[in-house]
Amino acid sequence: MYKQIEYTAKKYGMAVNPDTERIEVVLGKLKVTQGYCPCMPARNDATMCPCLFMRKHKACRCGLYVRDKDA
Repeated sequence: MYKQIEYTAKKYGMAVNPDTERIEVVLGKLKVTQGYCPCMPARNDATMCPCLFMRKHKACRCGLYVRDKDA
């Protein structure tokens, strides 16, 4: 799972949050929501992780991804 989120982070010019505890919490919530953003009430293509907001604005509301200082 970590390789997948690292790949996704790089794909969108982001980095994985270095806070491993935060990562575990968000990944647990993503399992419950079946891959949809746990911070958004809607379940649609725009809220599938990584959500449209993160892809568009480079800002992850859940804290799974952070801005990459090297991007």
